[in-house]
Amino acid sequence: MDQIRYTCVASWLMGSLLSHGIRTPFDIVEVVQFIDTVFMPHKGNVNGFRTSEDESDWGVSVRSATKTIPRLLDKVAPDLCFHHVPFRAIAFDLFDEFFYDVIRTGAAVGVGFDPSKLITKFRSTRHVARATPTEQRSLVSLDDSRDFHARVTWEELERAVAAVDDGYWLLARRGSLHFKYALFS
Repeated sequence: MDQIRYTCVASWLMGSLLSHGIRTPFDIVEVVQFIDTVFMPHKGNVNGFRTSEDESDWGVSVRSATKTIPRLLDKVAPDLCFHHVPFRAIAFDLFDEFFYDVIRTGAAVGVGFDPSKLITKFRSTRHVARATPTEQRSLVSLDDSRDFHARVTWEELERAVAAVDDGYWLLARRGSLHFKYALFS
């Protein structure tokens, strides 16, 4: 899991910071570089992003995110913290209860998933998008600020997350999360 890489982590992070009222002095280009994002080679790479021909290199690994995102937060929002919580670490498959419990704290929630399991136009890849509740508790809204916008059932979301063995990406106020549904404290 540590070397598996996810796309759109920088978009999730920037949107999550904004949801906490944080306007970073860094633009998205600087955030992308700070969290060690790798892109597919493309013409017009004017920002000098790291690139790779190998699709499995694209994005940001969980290991890198858990090291670089806290360092970025120390610079722009020291009262916030980052947590990565795989679904396999949530007791009794209470993924929706965990989600609503975290949302009540004001945390910004992202989810790592395979978008091709939800929308067929996407080829299989690992992706992070913001997850927000809807009026109907049976649905969750996913948005990556770019190409992916969907309202999905919990069953669909769980299937898409299981396809890449991931879970939640959380940005929260320090000390606000208690993880009562997690298999750790």
